[in-house]
Amino acid sequence: AGAKDSASWQIPCGLQAAWSGVVFIGCFFVPESPRWLVAAGKTDQARAFLVKYHASGDADHPIVTEQLKEIELAIETEASQNQGTYAALFNNRPNRLRSFVVIGVGFFSQAAGNWIAGYFQSQILPYFGITSTEDKLLLNIITSAISLVAALVGSSFVDKIGRRPYLLIGTFLYTFFFLALTILLAIYNENEVTENPKGPKEVGITAFVVLQLFGIAYAFCWTSINALYPVEVLSYSTRAKGMAMCQAFVNIANIIQSWVLSYGLNAYKWKFFSFYVLFNAFALVMIYFYFPETKGRTLEELDEIFQAPNPVKKSLEAPTKTFDDLMSGKEKTVA
Repeated sequence: AGAKDSASWQIPCGLQAAWSGVVFIGCFFVPESPRWLVAAGKTDQARAFLVKYHASGDADHPIVTEQLKEIELAIETEASQNQGTYAALFNNRPNRLRSFVVIGVGFFSQAAGNWIAGYFQSQILPYFGITSTEDKLLLNIITSAISLVAALVGSSFVDKIGRRPYLLIGTFLYTFFFLALTILLAIYNENEVTENPKGPKEVGITAFVVLQLFGIAYAFCWTSINALYPVEVLSYSTRAKGMAMCQAFVNIANIIQSWVLSYGLNAYKWKFFSFYVLFNAFALVMIYFYFPETKGRTLEELDEIFQAPNPVKKSLEAPTKTFDDLMSGKEKTVA
C-alpha cells in the first residue's frame, strides 16, 4: 500500500496470478463428468466414475445402473432434438425458463449493490464521515477479509440449506439493508446531498455497519451459488452455451453498473442507494415465482421439473426417488 514504484501494481497482479495458477494446476486432477463420457461414447469410463464416486466402489450397486440409464436416455433425447446450439436455449418452454433463470442470476448477482460495497467503497466512505486515506485502505482490507470468510462459510452450508432459501433470504436482506442504509444516511446527512455530513456521528457509524452487513450477506448467499446455480439449472447439452450467456449478462450488468454508479453517485450521492431498494425488491419477486430449487436433484430430475406446468412448485415436492432409495435399491412413491 505504501509502495511508490511499480511494485504498487505488480504485487497485487502477482498475487491474483498465483491463485489462477493454482486453479490451472487443479484442472488436471478433475475427472471428466459421466455425462460427457457417455456423450463421447466412453460409457465404460462413465460407469467407472459412477462406481467410484456414487457407489463407493460397488460395481453391482443399483445406483450405477439407474443413473447410467438416466444419463444415456437424456443425452439421446437431447441429441435427437439438436439441443447443443444457442437457438436451443429458447426453442421450447423449458429451455426458455432455464434461460430466463440463468440471465436473472447473471444480472441480479452483479446489480444487487455489491459494487457499492466493493469497487466504489472508497468513493462513498465520505458519506459515512470517513475521509482519511489510511482509514479507507484499512476498511477496504477488513471488508475483503470479512467477505472471504462469509463466502467460505456460505459455501459450506449451501448443500444443507438449499438454493432457493439462499436466493430469497439473501435478496430480502439486500433490500432491507439498502432501505435501512438510505434512511440512516438521510438522517446523518440531514437529507442533503453532501459529502460533509452534519448529523450524529453514531448514525454514520451505524450506517457503515449496515453496509458491511450487506457485504456479508452478499458474500454468504450470492457468492456461494453464483456459479453453482446456473450449471444446475441448465441441461447437459445447453450448459456450455448457457454458461456463456450467463457470463455475458454478468459482463453487461458490470458495464451498466460502472457507468450508472459513476453518474448516479456524482449526481445524487447517497440518495442513489434507494435505487437498490427497488431493484432488489424486483429481483426478490422474480426469484420467488420463477427460480426452482435444485438441491439434491440430478440433471435428469431437473428436466422433469422444468417440463412441469409450475416448475417452482414441482421443485419443492419430494422426489419420487431419493439418493437413499437408490442406495438401498428401493423406490419411493409420493402420493
